[in-house]
Amino acid sequence: MKQGLLVVLLAVLTGAAHAGEERVYLLVQANLSGSNLAQAVFLYEPDITQLEVCEEARLKGIRERDWQRYHHIFMSHQMKGFTVERQYRCVLSDQPIDSWYDKAKYDYAYLIKVDADARMHLRQTTSMAQCTGALEKLPQVEREQSHCSKANQKLLAAQ
Repeated sequence: MKQGLLVVLLAVLTGAAHAGEERVYLLVQANLSGSNLAQAVFLYEPDITQLEVCEEARLKGIRERDWQRYHHIFMSHQMKGFTVERQYRCVLSDQPIDSWYDKAKYDYAYLIKVDADARMHLRQTTSMAQCTGALEKLPQVEREQSHCSKANQKLLAAQ
């Protein structure tokens, strides 16, 4: 009985430590030009723990068009007739985010804020319309650091 309780207690404490742990993500934002339609992908590499290393991988991926770190493929052939602008930014977050799977539907709407220190905070909303409304209500400074986007990854813990 005591062993079982100890195992449960250790699992809870371990989970709490992971939930508050700050991770480095590569935030990939794809915007449909001339609109507010956007999709976001949060790529995570466990061995990249510093923004500087993420930035090196980001620049190398953009320059060489070979994403050996933060591997992903942009399906531009499926976007015929549209101009899609991609932005890559290294960010820090203490919000655990589910892994990216390219075939999953982009069902999650997020208000994404990235401050001057590259700290990202996600707030899930029920729709892009609700997100846009929340964005418009933010003070000007916060609004400039925030945007709405659809994603196919869910937050793993309520924040």
